[in-house]
Amino acid sequence: MGHDAPWLCGYPVHGVSSETEWASISAGLIRAIEEYQVKGIKTTLPFGKWALQQPAFIEGNFDTNFINKYFTPQSLLTNETDINKLAAILAAYVWQQNNINLQEAAVSSNPRESAWKKRNMLR
Repeated sequence: MGHDAPWLCGYPVHGVSSETEWASISAGLIRAIEEYQVKGIKTTLPFGKWALQQPAFIEGNFDTNFINKYFTPQSLLTNETDINKLAAILAAYVWQQNNINLQEAAVSSNPRESAWKKRNMLR
């Protein structure tokens, strides 16, 4: 897995006796990869995550030809652009809802009372 693999080497995976144990171990490894942060250089961590998610790998059906059989560079592409778009849409929605609530609070029986006060935002 490259130069960033030594931290994975200490993970106790020998003696796995059930598919449930392997699922738990691989989930832990995937979580560790997702939480591991390296800045400024490219790593093989995305490949490690990809490998751990492959059905053939999970089932133990792998050998020295695993990469040739299953891997394509497109496998590592993420939907980061889609995630960023979704985040922007959600932020715009929340902003719009807050503005609508403020406008509704501004319309009341006491026009001199501030919208913030009406919404109990100032205590």
